[in-house]
Amino acid sequence: MDLLPTVSDSKTQIELDRTLVNIKQKGLVDQAKQEAKKRGLNFVRLIHKPIPLNALSALPKDEARSNQAIVYYKDHNLIKLACLDPDDRKVKELIKRLLKKYNRPINIAITTAEDLEGALKEYQYIKTQSFAESISINESIIQSMSEEIDDLRELADKIHHASVSEFLNLLFAAGLKSNASDIHLQPEQKSVQVRFRIDGVLHHIFDLETDEFFQIKKRIKLLAKLKINIEDKPQDGSLSIKMPGNQIDLRVSVLPSNYGESIVIRILNPQSVKLNFTQLGFREDQIRVLEEEINKPNGLIISCGPTGSGKNTTLYAILLQLNKTETQIITLENPIEYKLAGVVQTQVDPDDQKFVQGLKAILRQDPDVIMVGEIRDLETAETAINAALTGHLVVSTIHANDAVGAIPRFLAMGVKPFLLAPALNMIIGQRLIRRLCEHCREPLKISAKLLEQIKEELKTAPVDLDNLTFYQSKGCKYCHGLSYKGRIGIYEILKVDDKLTEVIQRGEAAEYKIAELARRQGMITMTQDGLLKALKGITSAEEVFRVTK
Repeated sequence: MDLLPTVSDSKTQIELDRTLVNIKQKGLVDQAKQEAKKRGLNFVRLIHKPIPLNALSALPKDEARSNQAIVYYKDHNLIKLACLDPDDRKVKELIKRLLKKYNRPINIAITTAEDLEGALKEYQYIKTQSFAESISINESIIQSMSEEIDDLRELADKIHHASVSEFLNLLFAAGLKSNASDIHLQPEQKSVQVRFRIDGVLHHIFDLETDEFFQIKKRIKLLAKLKINIEDKPQDGSLSIKMPGNQIDLRVSVLPSNYGESIVIRILNPQSVKLNFTQLGFREDQIRVLEEEINKPNGLIISCGPTGSGKNTTLYAILLQLNKTETQIITLENPIEYKLAGVVQTQVDPDDQKFVQGLKAILRQDPDVIMVGEIRDLETAETAINAALTGHLVVSTIHANDAVGAIPRFLAMGVKPFLLAPALNMIIGQRLIRRLCEHCREPLKISAKLLEQIKEELKTAPVDLDNLTFYQSKGCKYCHGLSYKGRIGIYEILKVDDKLTEVIQRGEAAEYKIAELARRQGMITMTQDGLLKALKGITSAEEVFRVTK
């Protein structure tokens, strides 16, 4: 849409031209706001607004002044650009260059000349030192670690004699080698604990001296673009590890504690994520139900479980299955965890808009399939349900313990039963369990008490209860002595059939009633699915009960 509407009255056109001149030269805020609103763009005030150094570094000062535009926000998923005239040829060329260089969405906002001039003064705070946004890990480091370190606890011997840069290289390389999802550096009274979350469980690796940690902490904060001099407030940042053929994003969270700042680094490695239904752990009969439901033209598909149960990965797998040239898929996420080619992925900025506002905007983009990262309030739920009822396939997540608990959760939000019932297609309940190490796995004779508990759980499952064999792993160099290596999902799938639809519409959706209908439907529960995997040697019975009970 043009900034200035097409008009036949030359006098009116002159007045509109003056409006633009006023915005550019005089910096009139109200007029700039009106122009932004006409164009469907944001208006931003930049005066006295501290702009991060990594944002300023995306565009040199001379180029910013020449184009009358400035980058005022930048992370791994989004760039925000403020300018005086989005239709200016130079600004359009600038946007093309930024898109080509950074390969991420650019959010355009209008500002005033006064704001822009004030923002340009922020460049004086850029030091001559260049702060890298990413660090490089040499492939040979990981290779050498694979050959030299059988147990992660041996890492302490190598790491204590390393420089700060070498320490971080070794730490991140160890995290990648062990497929850790998080690295924890937690200050205690006399030392700092270093722990890795591997396959959902925290493992203590070694301790650091407090003095050593102080220098390492400064380096991590510097790389993550955090303020080094602030230690009494939480901070969040990010950096990336560049390796041959792969870039791994790291999210850094710093939190003040009794003994200093605690640091948790989340590792987002695209290569560690499997987006195939079979690889995720779905059984063949479950995959048939999944494919039948996701290929319906409309309706609501929900994945539920606690935080860290793999819900978003399941949604990504569904989108990958549906990702075809003739299908328009749009997502609404916070944050975007993994990038999918051919899918329009939108990250919600919690400071600017709510999920529901983003969802309403998505509906104007003519989508076939919509992914909403999480349904957490009534307005989002109602918007998603209305979308499902008006010809869209909507996939999302909700926090509920299991599939039968998702329906009461919706009703507790205030969703009307007569809207929910026809919208719901399918609910997936899930957890993640650890896989037994295949290299040191062996059959196990379990106790009579545990065997009785297992038989009680499996009495409605398709299995011979008189012929049950379970397994264990003792620990070896391949699993770093942990007995487990990798994780797999356990699932239950609840189809919303005619009988269940009637129960929901009558407002009688108590969990025990839904559970009874699910049993009649022949649903295999998560616990049963886990025990069936344990019988195949994929996991242990103890691990299944640890996660589900």
